Amino acid sequence: MGPTGQPVLGRMTATVVLVALLAVVGVGAEATTGGETTAVVEGFMQWSQDQGLVWHPEVEVTSTHAASGGDDGYLGPQRGLKAAAALGEGTVVLSVPLRSLITAEHALLDVETGRLWDALYELSDLDIFTGFLAHLLYNPHATQDPWAPYLAILPSTDPGLLELSADEIRPYTAMPIVAALQARNYSLSMSMTDIVKMAATMAPTGGDAVAWIAQNMTWSQFAHAHFLLRSRSHRVAIRDAMAEWQHAMALVPGADLINTDMDPALLNVVCRTTDEGEGVNANFVCETTRDLDAGEELLAQYTSRAASRTNTKLLLDYGFVATNNPDDALILEVPPIPAGLSQLFKRLGFQRNMAALPRLEQPYQVQDLQLMLYFAVLEAAMTDHTLANAPVGAVQIKLEQGTHRLRGLAKMILFLEEQKEKYEAIRAIKPTTTAQQGLFDLADQEYELLVRAVHHASTLLEVMENNQL
Repeated sequence: MGPTGQPVLGRMTATVVLVALLAVVGVGAEATTGGETTAVVEGFMQWSQDQGLVWHPEVEVTSTHAASGGDDGYLGPQRGLKAAAALGEGTVVLSVPLRSLITAEHALLDVETGRLWDALYELSDLDIFTGFLAHLLYNPHATQDPWAPYLAILPSTDPGLLELSADEIRPYTAMPIVAALQARNYSLSMSMTDIVKMAATMAPTGGDAVAWIAQNMTWSQFAHAHFLLRSRSHRVAIRDAMAEWQHAMALVPGADLINTDMDPALLNVVCRTTDEGEGVNANFVCETTRDLDAGEELLAQYTSRAASRTNTKLLLDYGFVATNNPDDALILEVPPIPAGLSQLFKRLGFQRNMAALPRLEQPYQVQDLQLMLYFAVLEAAMTDHTLANAPVGAVQIKLEQGTHRLRGLAKMILFLEEQKEKYEAIRAIKPTTTAQQGLFDLADQEYELLVRAVHHASTLLEVMENNQL
């Protein structure tokens, strides 16, 4: 299996196998986040060896700005792996025992919070995993965590839209889409403290309720954990006792240090579960796919599924497009923007944060939000210009398979129209409570944004057709 940054939504199917894993690795935490020190790396390497990870002697952990998309230092150095000496094709650079993975199952069986997560049956696995990871990273009352050296090497928090200063966000608040998203983000993204207090009323005992509230988890902490899972997790295959392959979303220590790229010529590593052994007795290995030169960075594929590598999918899921993407003929490039905001528009972290909220679990809400952000990026590139008159460099459309792209865009417009019809139906119902009124107000906002999205998409389609792109 190749690495993937995409979460596996819905209940995991590898529960029985992973229960055995939990007997080997304890849970609970007093976590530390990241410092850029040699001690952190050395502590992680020693811990990884104690956990049974096997590293090739010529592989080193390094710090680089490449993973954040630039060298302005906005997000700080990002870690990666490199070959300290030349490596041949087929070299195993890392082997990770499956018992060393972290999964949502650890949350469900955690002695401190397990019953609380289990009581919140409406939460997805991603929500549970996110809350548990935030618990490990930030809860000062948690027990000593055996994963502490691993947690310390994870990236520090990624700035979101609401954490930027007024001066930084001012150039973009004039855009109706971004302004509306800001307003909805503010109204819906109450702190995780409030969310857990509401959830505590569902806890089976008073003691559980007190324990839950004691988490005192904030929105930014929850968002940070969600960012880590979206950017670092792997979809790991696990073979059960019946020799059937199951899959689970997991943090894989060591393997998640490998950075990713879209250019096939640069890719040099693939990761998978070995065929030998079953359950937690197997290993997750990463090996080279070609010869590597000394000093070359280890790079893996974003995801093994071609459908998830299109620029549209990358933009919706991760907030960036890849100009060297061979799996997508449509390339959108936005004009230069300030250094700090360039990272925001590449990552669009606030979109990922919102998608994790239980109240946004309804698929059509998440899809609408993603599509609106897609066109918000288009609008950012076209401020004060129509698509037809966009200056050179503001919107650059490269179409290698024009007919296919036209069909895809036409299909997107039909989808947007369908969403408009849904909201029209919602708006036709008269609210009877304050809570319902709030939802209907949001439906009005959604509808107006969808109207704008349809306009942008239709204009783009017309330009493409007129220019025979």
